[in-house]
Amino acid sequence: MRNAQCCFLIRTPTWVLFSLTLMMGIGWNATLPFVGVYLAVSRGAPLSIIGASYFATGVTSLGSQVLGGRLADRFGPRKVMLLGYSASIVSAILLGQLITAQADPLFIAAFYPVSALARGLCQPVPAAIIASSRQSDIMTRFSFLTVASNLGFAVGPAMGGILAQYYGYPAIFLFTATVFGATALTALVSISGGRLYDGKRLQEKTRRRSLDPKRDRNVIVLLILAFLSFLVSGFDIQPMSLYSATFLHIPNDQIGYLFSTNGLGVVLLQFPLIKLVQRLRRALLPLILANLVCVVGFVMVASAVSFQELEVVMVVLTVSEMLLAVPMQTIMATLSEPETSGTYQGYSSGVMNAGRSMAAFVGPTMFSLLIYEPSLAWYVISGVAILVAIGLSLLMPNIQREYDRGRLGKQDYPDLPRLGSEA
Repeated sequence: MRNAQCCFLIRTPTWVLFSLTLMMGIGWNATLPFVGVYLAVSRGAPLSIIGASYFATGVTSLGSQVLGGRLADRFGPRKVMLLGYSASIVSAILLGQLITAQADPLFIAAFYPVSALARGLCQPVPAAIIASSRQSDIMTRFSFLTVASNLGFAVGPAMGGILAQYYGYPAIFLFTATVFGATALTALVSISGGRLYDGKRLQEKTRRRSLDPKRDRNVIVLLILAFLSFLVSGFDIQPMSLYSATFLHIPNDQIGYLFSTNGLGVVLLQFPLIKLVQRLRRALLPLILANLVCVVGFVMVASAVSFQELEVVMVVLTVSEMLLAVPMQTIMATLSEPETSGTYQGYSSGVMNAGRSMAAFVGPTMFSLLIYEPSLAWYVISGVAILVAIGLSLLMPNIQREYDRGRLGKQDYPDLPRLGSEA
């Protein structure tokens, strides 16, 4: 079985995972800012309906990514990837057809969470492959995935903005379906079959388990606070695009450029920042700093009136994002057991995307409640960020003990094949 796993390693270098994450990011992020903008600006849908759609998207995303991680542990990465990519193609085509036919905005808003269900199944799988590696540079490998994801975030919204501006909104979904198709073909030829680990060989040392409220209380609290952290950080996506388009009247192409700034910022700064993070002795300190950096960015956006000012805000919020994603993935990889790497990365990916999607519900809701002074919403979410930072500070000693034990525990499996080790 060891030889079979090593063969899987040879066919799954990190650059393949980078490519799959990049393509999936381009396809998904091409649509992400513009579904809400289309419904609000072109169809006049109430912000409450748009917010409810993204609320459902967040819930769907959380459940599907947890499920995707569990399926990866049980059936192996290849099957889960192909299932998720294929379903994403279908959902993108159907959503494009609904917009072309100018279907009822309520129906479009209700269908959008389906695309999150399809994407969520396959999203944690590359991270699960990286997490199954027990090498010291695991944070660097997670950084490769983050760079790929944010490079997709740089290209996707810019492409979506240009397509929406000059060819109409349906063109975005045709483009997205095409990219998802290329992703599926890449996975088909480059990802080998089989599970991440030989479950029988590790049966006596590890066990599959769900989170237990008593035994895993610290991990559950961490996931809750991480969800709130990503909700706070997610205000730079849909809430900021809606705020820019509706209240500051920023055109679609410039909204796309804002997201490109975010993506390119991560590409340029992720590795230098992670080098600094690796020197920190406290695992939760990056997450605390991320929330505090968000406060700075939100105070700035509350007074912004131009595209240039929003560009500066996006740079600040980009730093916060880099302090969240990779450290959280690394913590969950360290706390997981060998046969639960996919499950734990499903939890991590689920709270990350559910939090960001939930921001698309909370943001428009706050703008609706504060319609006469929408800039106040940025101060409200700043208060939430401060409370989350305090909660993480209180949790830090308990998580640090488990984190240190987890790092030592990896030495129990020195002979395990390490996946995703070629950069």
